[in-house]
Amino acid sequence: MKAYNVAPEILKELQNAKTVGELQSAIFNFQNVYRSKTIVPCLTKFKRDKKSFPLELEQEFYHKKNFMDDCVRWLHALFAAPSRNPEVVKIEEILRNQYGVKLALLGNDLPNAQKILKAVQIAKSKGVKIPEEFIVSHYKTCGEHLRTSMGSADTVIIPSSLISNLAGNMQKKMNLGKKNLDVWKNWINSCGFSGFQSTKLDCHMALHEIYHSEHLPFMAFKMKKIPAKYRSTIEHLSGYAALRDNCAHEVFTELNTKNAVSKLTEEEKELFKFLGGDL
Repeated sequence: MKAYNVAPEILKELQNAKTVGELQSAIFNFQNVYRSKTIVPCLTKFKRDKKSFPLELEQEFYHKKNFMDDCVRWLHALFAAPSRNPEVVKIEEILRNQYGVKLALLGNDLPNAQKILKAVQIAKSKGVKIPEEFIVSHYKTCGEHLRTSMGSADTVIIPSSLISNLAGNMQKKMNLGKKNLDVWKNWINSCGFSGFQSTKLDCHMALHEIYHSEHLPFMAFKMKKIPAKYRSTIEHLSGYAALRDNCAHEVFTELNTKNAVSKLTEEEKELFKFLGGDL
């Protein structure tokens, strides 16, 4: 990364790591540090009330975002645990031989390997482009679709079962207090969504990340202003969409993922078409 002129302040935590734990922490934090030092300053040049996204800013964002994705992909691939479980190894072979996946690093994680395979099978049946790489990582708490600039592949990273179970157990032990619980309950009741995701699929995260390949990778689309009349539709779609109602690409992908396995409501169809979806 130094050879590609990544800023010293972004590499500081990685360079200063002296224990495995510190290195793990640095990998976990790298993306947020890179984003805050490189991507956010780029975006602060743009005001959301403008009707268009300047081409020179779009080009700057595209280059910096894709290079960040390259760095993230390198780190997570480098530290992915090799699979030894015969069932996981078999799924990695199926992904490569039957679905054209060039790199499958599933981290010896059978539950996630099964979910990824199921998601790939659904996406393939719908004619959706399958990413060329899948990585299961201990250093992510959410799924992500990366568009790398120097490689030729789209990469999906999925948090490992270990990290997901750890996060779940921590949440259960947290004492939110009555006030916070009331806010949480009121939010759910007012939005009306039945779940945090737009489908009931156990492989929803992996399928959602695959479906990110279906939208334009441009900031002009990601920051597309969604009219206020669709607010209720977004809130009812899922908790995830309700939290990201100003992120057109996330709302689009939640709709697209739901559309793959069930029916959209008439309001959801209208919003999907507004965002460029094909019904």
